[in-house]
Amino acid sequence: MRAVEMKKIEETKLWLAMNAAPELQHELLSIRSNCEKIADRVQVVLPGYTDHSVRHMDALWGIAEVVFTDKELERFSASEVFVLGASFYFHDLGMARAATVQGCEDLRNSDAYRAQKSRAISVLGLAEREADFLALEVGARDTHAEFAEKLCKEEFPGLGQHVIEKAEIRRHWADYIAKVSVSHHWGMARVENELGKRQTENSTRGEAVNLSFLACALRIIDYAHINTERANYLERVLRTGVSGSSLLHWKAQENISPPIRVENRIKYTTFRPIEDQDAWWLFYEMATGLDVQISLVSEFLSSTVTTTNRFSLEGVSRVSTPTNFASFVQPFNFEPVDVRFKADSIESVARLIETVGGKTLYGDDDLVPLRELIQNARDAIVLESRQRRAGDLPHIDGKLIIGMLEESGARTLIVEDNGVGMTSSVIRNYLLGIATNFWESPEFYNAYPDIQRSEFRPAGKFGIGFLSIFMVGNKVSIATEKRGEKRFEIELHGLDKRGAMREVTPKGINGTRITVKIEKQSPETYSELGKRVSLRAPMLPFDVELRENDKVSILQKEWWKRISQKELYDFVLSSEHEIPRRRTSPRELRGVSDFDFTGESSKKYDDIPLAKRWLGDAPEYVSSDRRIIAIPGYGRVLLCSKGISIQTIRTRGVVGLVDMDDVKLTASRNQTIEWDYSAFNVSTFAELKGGIVRAIGALESEGMIPSRSEFLVTVISDYGPSVLYESTLPWFNAVLSPGESRLLTTEGAKQLLLDKSEVMLSYGVGPWSSVPGCRARFPGVAPNAVVIPVSRSGQPSLRGSYDDKNISGTLESHFHNEPYRSMQRAYLLNAYLEVIATAWGMSSKDFYNSVSIRQGSDEFYVHLSRR
Repeated sequence: MRAVEMKKIEETKLWLAMNAAPELQHELLSIRSNCEKIADRVQVVLPGYTDHSVRHMDALWGIAEVVFTDKELERFSASEVFVLGASFYFHDLGMARAATVQGCEDLRNSDAYRAQKSRAISVLGLAEREADFLALEVGARDTHAEFAEKLCKEEFPGLGQHVIEKAEIRRHWADYIAKVSVSHHWGMARVENELGKRQTENSTRGEAVNLSFLACALRIIDYAHINTERANYLERVLRTGVSGSSLLHWKAQENISPPIRVENRIKYTTFRPIEDQDAWWLFYEMATGLDVQISLVSEFLSSTVTTTNRFSLEGVSRVSTPTNFASFVQPFNFEPVDVRFKADSIESVARLIETVGGKTLYGDDDLVPLRELIQNARDAIVLESRQRRAGDLPHIDGKLIIGMLEESGARTLIVEDNGVGMTSSVIRNYLLGIATNFWESPEFYNAYPDIQRSEFRPAGKFGIGFLSIFMVGNKVSIATEKRGEKRFEIELHGLDKRGAMREVTPKGINGTRITVKIEKQSPETYSELGKRVSLRAPMLPFDVELRENDKVSILQKEWWKRISQKELYDFVLSSEHEIPRRRTSPRELRGVSDFDFTGESSKKYDDIPLAKRWLGDAPEYVSSDRRIIAIPGYGRVLLCSKGISIQTIRTRGVVGLVDMDDVKLTASRNQTIEWDYSAFNVSTFAELKGGIVRAIGALESEGMIPSRSEFLVTVISDYGPSVLYESTLPWFNAVLSPGESRLLTTEGAKQLLLDKSEVMLSYGVGPWSSVPGCRARFPGVAPNAVVIPVSRSGQPSLRGSYDDKNISGTLESHFHNEPYRSMQRAYLLNAYLEVIATAWGMSSKDFYNSVSIRQGSDEFYVHLSRR
């Protein structure tokens, strides 16, 4: 059997991509052999779980040919194949942790074991022995990914042997294999955060190894292996201990044929219809979950330059509805209806909501349910306002109430609005539906014929967003009334319980009130409620009333316009701790000028040195949808959509709040899609430019312009040199003769230079030392030549040591590493060169080859002549 399986593996295109490295193929076979012996113990210690033996691991080579096209497989380097192939064998190996005495002892010392054993005894009422077995089983499952990372580098507990036997292989490859193996249990946000930053690594073979790409590959390949190979009927019958939810997983997969690829989708079919209704639904949920994972991976990989065109898979065939899916994965003697989270049938969607509406989609953001409830309330309030306007009805101010109440030790989250309210049809088919969008439905246009789509742009889509409320707790109550129609009260008691919807006497007050008992989260998640709401929904077009027991406060609309610049700055800074931060490439940050971004990480406003601030208030721009402040050297903007926070983004010297009504968002609503960041950066700068130019001119009143050269460097680097050129600031330092120094505006400097044919310039030299220094080094220069001292503060250092004396060379050659790049970062120096060049009708780059003389590593002198 081993020879047959190995022949299948060695014929796969993924294995063949490693033919250029036979030594790696040999090592991988050694790893496989060791893993096979250990993995065979999984079915003994964990009999209830589907196959985690080497058969599952071997099968992943074939699944890879379904997930990737031939051209995509050819792009794998031999080193990448080795790391991915090794992760096939390591990623589930931790399931066998309880196979040795030492492994069991390690598990008994884990938090996962202790928590499960305590629950088994106190909640399930199991005896000590049964509780120990269950806790070992669950502990092995819950820690297997983390343990796989350890196994790559250390001996298997109790065996006294490394799985990767050669120390040299462990030293060079174990870290890569470990990171990819453990990542299959991470959320995509963590994959991006921990591996995406690393981009590509170089292996000992000199080949690129992209760990984030390999993590995505393992994630999809492993998930896609859901078929009879993983849960064989005969093997299930012969095993003992297969029952309950484990039995359902076996039944869900045992009639499924191996997946195939049809165009850019994975297709599953059955060789025999599935008889068990719950098993069919479970497999549908698995397929839907895989479809979501493919979308998340595709989105991540397409946004990274190093992984572009390496993953073309788009999803799973026909998962859009259960009815469509049933045409491929056939049920026996029943017809699956479109699953809706209804008052009389909710248990069939529990796992689907857990997969799609919880942490898989949203990551570890505990405040997602609050955000989703706020955005639904926002839409209801805005729609009510638009409807009243269209129907010439009296205007009523929108009102949103968010509260945290505590009664008898239990805490309840409340979100209430005076929006349009809902009918029973909207509740059943859209609010409690999966992957449904009321705003795009015919029912919406029938219910609101006078509302033009251009007048109403919703933030939410109902469906999965609302169902995230079950991340908070199981006991949910809804009371809603649409103006002039019936009032309904809905009680829901968890995803696996039945709910009830009742018609009650109308109150004549439209709106919706939702309450949920906080059971699954720490109540502290909602502490400092005002701060949480202001961070999550800072730009709502109506007031928000906040209730914390007997305490009531109001978060007024447009509060962000009225607070001080310091308060706004610190608010945006604090948003980084709660709102996802968008990664911004250096290329995007070049939207303002041709220079690279050099800004510092944000710090509190009071911690910014006075020498790095404007005189008085900073330049700012305020409109109905934004407030932005020019803070040189510091840049963050909290981006909102329809009043609700999306992400913090890195900017060039700009801090503030911006609401973008038409921005496209991911399904989790915490990332932008196809958004032109550079265009945003340029337009933002355009709004601030006039104020920046005036603020630069105001620095003249300080009377110490040379001492602010580092500040000017930062200004130029963030906003480009044009703001300095267009200002009235006399910044251009010119020494006409010993003892006669002038500070000139840009235009004044050009006028001075018009009739000059030579200039001597010093860098890093004091103004009074620059004249004798230049004269000593360039004795033949005309007596009336202007000497220009340029401060080196805040700009690149020169190459060489302090012992170097009078070294001649081109201007560019004196700079440190990457001379041209370093020269470009000498912003103030370039500003001087540009003014001189403009006055002489030349380009500043014409001066880069001018003869200059360096004195040590701190300063140089250069002679510039007019051509």
